[in-house]
Amino acid sequence: MDLWESILLAALGGVIAILAGVVGSRLQERTASRVRAELHAREDRFRLHKERVDAYAHFHVMASDALRALKFYSREPANADLRERLWEKRNLVFYACIPIELFGHDSVNTTAWALIHYIDASSADPATFDQEVWTRLINDYRRTVRTAVIGEERLQSESDSAPPASRLTN
Repeated sequence: MDLWESILLAALGGVIAILAGVVGSRLQERTASRVRAELHAREDRFRLHKERVDAYAHFHVMASDALRALKFYSREPANADLRERLWEKRNLVFYACIPIELFGHDSVNTTAWALIHYIDASSADPATFDQEVWTRLINDYRRTVRTAVIGEERLQSESDSAPPASRLTN
């Protein structure tokens, strides 16, 4: 009987070991799958964040180019070449706004469109161009971008210990 008991116990132990191996393998596979999914989700969030930051910066550059064209045109509204150059720059600003429209934050999209509308209005009537209004609009855009990218809480805590704000003006 000792022999049969030993064989039976060995077989039972083998079955338990096989079941434990299968269960462990399944759990490990499930955990690895979850980790991979989390990694892909994190990479997607990072990629979206980077694309947003790139789109916001590109829009700012295009808006600054349009400002220069708008300044020249407002000084010489009868000059057709300057008007054409302004409309080319305005169109580049519009194209730069498309990614913001598609995947940017709503608040950034709103301030970007405020700049485009101001360019349009000043293009239609160059006498209405006002550098102070432009500066307010571009500073609103910058502040909105910083808030959208960095976050209100972090931005507030950084401003308490940060050096004086940027002196960029357009």
